[in-house]
Amino acid sequence: ALAIARETNGDAHPEVAKVVLNLAELELAERDYPAARAHITEALEIFETSLGPDHDLVAQCLRERALVARLTGELDRARADYARAREILAAQFGPEAPQVREIDEDLAKVQ
Repeated sequence: ALAIARETNGDAHPEVAKVVLNLAELELAERDYPAARAHITEALEIFETSLGPDHDLVAQCLRERALVARLTGELDRARADYARAREILAAQFGPEAPQVREIDEDLAKVQ
């Protein structure tokens, strides 16, 4: 699927990033944290470039990468990524939005 998405859309297209992020989520489920982190970061870079740094898909990538960081004991990295994801979503949906509250719960796990 990834090869087809790249061939059809080019490497820097949001559809490619979605496939890459799906791959990362599978790797995360398999506890292949280095591969998951690499693919999440790739998707994050594509989304930031193609959709802008404040898009909700950027926040989704940051939250996923923060989870990997938390699971691997990198709490400073997890806090930073959760905080940035929270900032993006709070600006879009308001500080009381369910998405923001979920990140607040995630942040509490790394304090």
